[in-house]
Amino acid sequence: MTENEVYEKVKKTSFIHRLRRIPDWIDYPNAGGCAIIMIAMYRYLKKNEMLKGNEKFIYLYSSTNDPYFVSNKSALEKNAGSPTSCTHAVLEYDGKYWDCDGEYISPYSVKLEIPVEYEQFIIESLNRDKSVWNYMFDREEGIPSLERIFEVELNDIKRR
Repeated sequence: MTENEVYEKVKKTSFIHRLRRIPDWIDYPNAGGCAIIMIAMYRYLKKNEMLKGNEKFIYLYSSTNDPYFVSNKSALEKNAGSPTSCTHAVLEYDGKYWDCDGEYISPYSVKLEIPVEYEQFIIESLNRDKSVWNYMFDREEGIPSLERIFEVELNDIKRR
């Protein structure tokens, strides 16, 4: 193994270690916090120069008839309407899906791929109407914990 390969393995181990800390610090991370965690993961990888160049934000749904899917697809592709929530959000990184539990195998049949250049789309969906996201994730406690875990700023996401 080359020195560079060792360095990359150490960095990836650090990323996975941070994911494993989430359930210890945050209650119900995937009950309204998944998109916030996705942004925190992305910002951590970007800050630490770990991006591979093929990352995507993924919003998952059970059906193409889901009103949130229809709204987000229209907002993304036609710039019509405003972004809103999803059933689950994951980061596509290194050819795999990731959420707070680590590598994620999706049971959902519908996905909306959002290029990372559209990070603001995610922020708008999080800030537009907090009531459409699951209320069990406490943003006032969870966001500061995610900032500490990933050593990134999330001050553009509303806490209330």
